[in-house]
Amino acid sequence: MNSKPASLNGISVPYDTTVDALQTQLHPSGPQAWAAFVALGYHPDRDAFDLLVELLSCEDWCYRRAAIEALATHRFGRDAAELLYARLNDPSAYVVREACHTIATLGLHNAHDAVLALLRADVAATRITALQTLSTLWRPTDFAAVKTIYSADPSGDVRKQAAWTLRANASEEIWLQLFDLWQHDPIPRHRTWAGELAYAFGDCHVAFQLQALARDTDGHVRKVAQRALQQVGDACAEDRSTLTGS
Repeated sequence: MNSKPASLNGISVPYDTTVDALQTQLHPSGPQAWAAFVALGYHPDRDAFDLLVELLSCEDWCYRRAAIEALATHRFGRDAAELLYARLNDPSAYVVREACHTIATLGLHNAHDAVLALLRADVAATRITALQTLSTLWRPTDFAAVKTIYSADPSGDVRKQAAWTLRANASEEIWLQLFDLWQHDPIPRHRTWAGELAYAFGDCHVAFQLQALARDTDGHVRKVAQRALQQVGDACAEDRSTLTGS
């Protein structure tokens, strides 16, 4: 878990305060209340956890969001899994996104399908958060949906996050599709990723494409492609030696 912050928005976090005293500091809303939520998230007692769970149903979305954030650091946080899953349907998009963050932090993989469904959310920021969460909850079957988001989402920021999610979960099974997707991409970072994937997984079949990347206008792309080309060339030489018996 993350290290305990000493302060929040200039307010010292009252870690040495009892749960009852922290509860009194939750109202009115404001910097003191949010600092009390942080303290509850690190408080070892079950009573702190129970209070946070109770606040998940508060009418004020700010309190629901703060309780969810605090559960990400509480030692009993995973015990609230089902309640956190329910917050993925919260009427507040801010609460939904915080639930995604906490679910990812706690590694609650049973939320996978509900998070995947958020790729269809109306708000771009929610789609971005869902993609970030899927990096943690990733299943191989997510590839097609995330690839579609990368190719067709109306938001450039969402497409950018889809690319990061795909790169974070690249594997031997999907690398060639990503290589084909990125080798001609106008964004140099994506062409660099194509070279990195070829270095990690490539064979003789991508040597020609790597030769083109090795002449790329971007110096970093060229460097990565040349390294991958050397790797692929060595593998091809070994294959030829094996075939000829030399």
